Amino acid sequence: MPSLRELGEFEVLRRLAKAREAPAQTIVDSGDDAAVLTQVANAIIDLNPNRGDFDYATGLIERATSLNPGLAHAWFIGGLLKLMEGSGREAVERFQRAARLDPISSLNESVRAHIGIGLALLGNFDEALRSLLTTSYRPPRVRLIVLLAHDRLGQFEQAGQELKLYEELTRIPAETMVTHMTRHMSRLPDFPSSMLEAIARARNA
Repeated sequence: MPSLRELGEFEVLRRLAKAREAPAQTIVDSGDDAAVLTQVANAIIDLNPNRGDFDYATGLIERATSLNPGLAHAWFIGGLLKLMEGSGREAVERFQRAARLDPISSLNESVRAHIGIGLALLGNFDEALRSLLTTSYRPPRVRLIVLLAHDRLGQFEQAGQELKLYEELTRIPAETMVTHMTRHMSRLPDFPSSMLEAIARARNA
């Protein structure tokens, strides 16, 4: 049987769709390959997972980090999963481990940005902003976290500037992006409203 490394994109997506119908089914033939397990978990995240998919991806990452504790990408995807469920502290721990394991590749830029996001979830906005500003990785979602950090630190002019930069990057309204970003954060019910309040203030800055 071919491994996922040898399959085309269509076949990978077909197997992921089948896994949605039966999450317990093994879709990875090379089940001892931590890199493959990580790639599949990442693909599931990209497919806008439901709860069953989310749990399945988490299981894949737990296996991947058990098989290869030195795989930075697996710890990074594990951190993303923790962010998606609103577990900021656990997310930061995983991102920090990924950063230590891979301090020089392009992945590290994204890792440092996500450390900042995790710190923002924890309410540590000073440290969050410091981490976010050390990286050039600033897609629209990250711009909104930078906006939030500035707002919470009373830096309203800078928050307004971040909103303008966000709007230059995408036509998606910031409020819509917040809804998408926080859909899994049931553990942090106040976080979406805090972001929306910060955006509203930034519009008037």
